[in-house]
Amino acid sequence: MERDWENLPKHLLDSVAEKLPKPSDYLGFSLVCKSWYSVAKDNSTKHASMTAPMLLFNSGKKDYCNFYDLISQKVLNFQVNVPRTRLVGSSKGWLIFTEKNTVDRTFSVSLVNPLFRVIGREEKANSLIRLPPLTLRGWKKWYKNSRRYVRKATISADPILHPNDCIVTVIHLERGRSAFINLGKDIKWTYVYEKVDDALLGFHMIEEVASLGNKFYAVNCWSEVLSFDVAAGCSSSNTKLVGRGCDPGEYDIKRYIFEGEKNTLWMVQRYLKFGSSKRVTKKFRVFELNFQGAEWTEKNTLE
Repeated sequence: MERDWENLPKHLLDSVAEKLPKPSDYLGFSLVCKSWYSVAKDNSTKHASMTAPMLLFNSGKKDYCNFYDLISQKVLNFQVNVPRTRLVGSSKGWLIFTEKNTVDRTFSVSLVNPLFRVIGREEKANSLIRLPPLTLRGWKKWYKNSRRYVRKATISADPILHPNDCIVTVIHLERGRSAFINLGKDIKWTYVYEKVDDALLGFHMIEEVASLGNKFYAVNCWSEVLSFDVAAGCSSSNTKLVGRGCDPGEYDIKRYIFEGEKNTLWMVQRYLKFGSSKRVTKKFRVFELNFQGAEWTEKNTLE
């Protein structure tokens, strides 16, 4: 009698996952099928301890890529098939690509799970999810001259396991503004144009976006932090300044924001100096957002 490995009881799969000693073993476990992948992602404690940073690089063949495990310092023994278009983000195990759509002359955004596209195995359903085209105000002037119209993108949840919680947010070149779409509910993008009271720049010149629950938080080039409640829709009353900015001074600054433990919001600032031929990183500073005081508090570590 042939065993049905795909439909093993969840408690048995949990038991197997708990006994896996290495991140590469845990990754292999998640590759078996959708039900095993779901168990691997839903076991948040084990998933956090077994999620190792990896690099994805081209193998030399068109659309074929390898994974490099930074912890074991080894190239993993499988390849994946991913689009050869512009990568604008990675989150929750998914890659986010953008490209020009030459048929209707718009910009398209796609979500790709590389672990669902392993060479030599059957490509899993929904390994590539195409989103509605980006046709926001002013997009036509960018189409001819820029393949970099979308600067950065992120997702709030796994689009297969939690589609109703999956919000895709992009930062685009039209004044550095943002747009979002709820994968399980929306059929078109919502574009954030709103002004924000007491904010110097508001939702202009956005550099980074991070999601916490139903809200996303954006930081602009003056380190102002703006919040937007996706569930409440797009209105001026729904956009708020939750963190005051600061003068960048004599340095150029690159900002990175991310969710910390217990729904905290963190920012790392990278201070740059540009010479005649190179860019030099002078220092880093770490901040945690004080929601009550609406200001950044500098920290010595990320703990």
